[in-house]
Amino acid sequence: MFGIRAIRYRPRSILRLILISYLVVLTPPVLAIVFAVGYLEVLFSQGRTAVYDSVRAAQNGRALVEQVTAMERSALQSVALGDSVFLQSYLRSREGLLGSLDALHPLLRYPEFAHRVESFRDHETSITRRLQDLVLLPTVEDVAAEFDGLRVQAREILDQSSLMIDQEVRSIQHQSDQARRTIIGIAAIQLPLALLSAVLFTLLIGRPLRQLRRAIEALGDGLFTRPIRIQGPQDVAGVGQRLDWLRQRLVDLEEQKAQFLRQVSHELKTPLTAIREGAQLLSDDIAGPLNASQREIMEILSRNALQLQQLIEDMLNFNMARSHRPALNPRPLDLAALIAGLLQDHKPALLSKNVQLEADLRPLHLVADEGKLRTVLDNMVSNAVKFSPRGGVVHVDCAQQGAEIWIDVRDEGPGIPEEERERIFEAFFQGKSALSGGSVIKGSGIGLAIAREYARAHGGEIEVRPSATGGAWMRLRIPGGSKG
Repeated sequence: MFGIRAIRYRPRSILRLILISYLVVLTPPVLAIVFAVGYLEVLFSQGRTAVYDSVRAAQNGRALVEQVTAMERSALQSVALGDSVFLQSYLRSREGLLGSLDALHPLLRYPEFAHRVESFRDHETSITRRLQDLVLLPTVEDVAAEFDGLRVQAREILDQSSLMIDQEVRSIQHQSDQARRTIIGIAAIQLPLALLSAVLFTLLIGRPLRQLRRAIEALGDGLFTRPIRIQGPQDVAGVGQRLDWLRQRLVDLEEQKAQFLRQVSHELKTPLTAIREGAQLLSDDIAGPLNASQREIMEILSRNALQLQQLIEDMLNFNMARSHRPALNPRPLDLAALIAGLLQDHKPALLSKNVQLEADLRPLHLVADEGKLRTVLDNMVSNAVKFSPRGGVVHVDCAQQGAEIWIDVRDEGPGIPEEERERIFEAFFQGKSALSGGSVIKGSGIGLAIAREYARAHGGEIEVRPSATGGAWMRLRIPGGSKG
């Protein structure tokens, strides 16, 4: 995958890699939350300021209008009566007006509003000076006219403060809309990034685990030739190195086992041959005639010697099949004739157990190794006859499906449990013993293992099929045009 090979950093453990993945995936959302909280805090602060300003502007704007009216009344009385007491009342009202103007100071950050307040202050200062100047004592009409203008300015300040607050509210609303769009945009960008980071780290974490699983499965399947190399965190790579060490140990053990089997088989064949030849000489009355009991003992001895020789040959064949792929000598074959000849060899065993044979052999031709294919079919038929009850039936048939040929062998015996359908092809595996006539049926345990090796050497497979009618159903699938 892209990016995986480019990443050179190899954490010491897969737990650290998981922690890094959490940090990488969670950092963008956390930053987005922090940004959103900060942005909202600014908006809340501006909104709070706007509320305070609106309340201040409304209160002090109305106070200006009221104070201008009170000052006008005192000024008119002072001019009309010439009494300084009313001038003092005017000055006290003026102090309240100046206080209201000072309260509007935070709103002077708006240029237009500041200009109106400054004009109002200058106008009011001019009126006060004229009232206090005894030389330029104004008339009542002049005072009324001046205060009419001042009252208009006060109302303009009140109106301007309301407009200013409306503008502030609209600005806050615009900023909130912009903040919402920004947060949505950040989320829209961060979500794919978070998903991409999650996918990337899933691959980084899952890849070495999958490699470990495949390596363990390969060891379980007996594939010891492929070295185990795990790329990932150092602890997982260390597990891969131990698995490769285990693989090498298994290779050594497999070689030792094969060598042991070869040596033991070779050592056993020489004395076994002498036993068989000696038994044959005694059976031929070379050392003198035998009575009935002696001849029966010699037949038992010969039969068991032959069985022991067959077991040794099976062990040698299995050892050869497992050590390397069996060499094939393919040639064109008539499958029906091959199966018919094989069934003829099993006739004595069928008659001894009173087992009937039903064969449906179609004329099929293929290219295969006759000896090894015969070994596969012989093991299939031998197992069917061995586990068939007395008076049972063994079915043998073949058919072609596309480019693949099927050979089915079915019996009416106890069948094969589902949990053993794969294990019966393992070397030396003995399944649940089936009883036939009160005796336990035993075998070498490697016949079907050899059969599977030979079938796979042809590019085919031997398997156990589920049977709805009971008994065992074995099928050999082999390419129709196989040349080995």
